[in-house]
Amino acid sequence: MTLAFRVCIVQVGTCEHGISCSQLVALVLYLPGEVTEEGLAREVKCDYWRIWSNARHSPEYHHAAMRRIAAYYKGMQVPGLSRVKIWSDGDPTTYKGRKQFGRMVRWPRSAADGGEGIELHHNCLPAHHGAGAQDNAGKDPRRAMDRAIIHEKANTIYSYYKCYAWCVKNMARPSDNHDHRGTFGCNGRYIWGAFSNGGDENPLGAQVLDMRDRDFRAIAGSADMYVFRARNPDPTAPELECWFVPCYCSGCREAGSTIQGPADAESCVYRCITRAPVWPFCSELHVPGRRHVPARRAARRRRRDDSDDDSD
Repeated sequence: MTLAFRVCIVQVGTCEHGISCSQLVALVLYLPGEVTEEGLAREVKCDYWRIWSNARHSPEYHHAAMRRIAAYYKGMQVPGLSRVKIWSDGDPTTYKGRKQFGRMVRWPRSAADGGEGIELHHNCLPAHHGAGAQDNAGKDPRRAMDRAIIHEKANTIYSYYKCYAWCVKNMARPSDNHDHRGTFGCNGRYIWGAFSNGGDENPLGAQVLDMRDRDFRAIAGSADMYVFRARNPDPTAPELECWFVPCYCSGCREAGSTIQGPADAESCVYRCITRAPVWPFCSELHVPGRRHVPARRAARRRRRDDSDDDSD
């Protein structure tokens, strides 16, 4: 796969929380179009995606946004899209853990099998490490709405659908009063979206997130890993490749950013740092199974069940 068919989603510290709504921010880098001449440089485009919701950040919120983004670029800007790279912080409630990994392994599957047919490479930074352009991208709309309310140019803007409607009307494109320079300066589009958690009247008819808990299984030691790659070398058995940290030396890049097998793993001079990858048995990640329940939670559940029986 060439750079023509690669989207890099930079999504570090992506949720700005309010009491009644949150904002997911994704800075999307991509190279539009085909490679027409050997070595011909093409302009890197950067789009800003911001999606408002009354759902707290969660793996389902994250993956719904990633599916929408991937479908947009595969259908328009990057028709041959086969791999999405994500950089985010290491929030265990969203980007690590069984709920995240169980959803990841479905991505490489074809549409006929309920997937997107795209490899998903997720790189995590340590928690609280990753401040950058995405923070300003998330704060800009909030500050603009605050100014509009203070100067009585707008009524109170508090719900997720009011935030979305105001941003679409007043922030449809990058401001001409500010420079948007650098790799993550927006030289493309401002794209706004909205999700509902299903618990409101949903006046915009926004996509409703499926917030039901899924009984996925965990990966031992994943809290100390920072690279997770959902791949599909076998159409019937997608893999989740787990590394300690990523490596982008020339050898690893030439291998498609994925070293396969113990022999190749030893060829990288930085393997003493990145460590060898592990491949969990992926069918265990998305097949429901009985998982360990902490004793105090089990006791609380028994007391609740006993009180329900007494009330009957």
